[in-house]
Amino acid sequence: METVVIGAVFLDIKGFPFAGYDRVGTNLGSIMLTHGGVARNVAEDMANLGQDVSFISMIDQDALGNAARDRLLAAGVSLTNTVFTKEKGMGMWLAVFDDKGDLAGSISHMPAPAPAEALFEEKGEEIIKNAKNVVLEIDLSEPLTERVLTLSEKYKKDVYVIVANMSVILKRPDFLSRTKCIILNEIEAGRLFKMPLRGLAPEALLKKVTPKAKEMKLKQLIVTMGENGAAYIDLEEGISGLCPAVECIVVDTTGAGDAFFSACVTALSKGMPLDKAVKCGAKLASLTLSTAESVCPHTENDFFRVSEE
Repeated sequence: METVVIGAVFLDIKGFPFAGYDRVGTNLGSIMLTHGGVARNVAEDMANLGQDVSFISMIDQDALGNAARDRLLAAGVSLTNTVFTKEKGMGMWLAVFDDKGDLAGSISHMPAPAPAEALFEEKGEEIIKNAKNVVLEIDLSEPLTERVLTLSEKYKKDVYVIVANMSVILKRPDFLSRTKCIILNEIEAGRLFKMPLRGLAPEALLKKVTPKAKEMKLKQLIVTMGENGAAYIDLEEGISGLCPAVECIVVDTTGAGDAFFSACVTALSKGMPLDKAVKCGAKLASLTLSTAESVCPHTENDFFRVSEE
């Protein structure tokens, strides 16, 4: 059975200055076009980890769309239920980084979700019934999220949530109690829980988010904190804790959170406990930070065995 990943495909346009970044002046540097989108990155990451993945999205029928399609297929991702459209089914993300590789500013153009909504009205029952589990980019569409969660509950499938622009999750935080696990960074968690979290010591962050997770009836929550690692809470098992980041040389921060999510969810689906799964996430995030790509193109065959030790 396949993990079903549902979300958008993006074209990432990224600029890197040769010297210190001047936010009001002209910056000489390099510009890179890469395939992106949180769900697309997750689909490729999970396939690179050896998982059977079916990706459900919208891909344009043009040169850029064909390149995105070919890359996913080369990674072993099934596109059987992806909608190929002559409309603008793909999004775009324009980002500028500073000389340290950190994001200095960005603009995101979201694709219209109507084709994916129509697909799930027609074939959603079959798709979810035959899935191993579900990865959902929750901000793609409120109607789509409701449909996916309802079908997943019907067929008793675990749903793992990743966010994009938080347009849906802030409007419908009640959706989260219907999922197995949600992974957020400290900024996203601060917006969801309506309190400042960025810059807090890991122990302080964990103390603040734990009662909020209980209040929202979350089953599992992970909050990533960049170089400070991650905090995790499993309310079903009654465990919580902190996981340190894996040291690395940072080339590009894009996709590190998606890589963390991918390895963590893959580990959980293999039956690993949350504290071990978070270590797998930290390891793949570090590998991705060390590349200019939005995904880590290579992992060892014993990735999960070594990460569990």
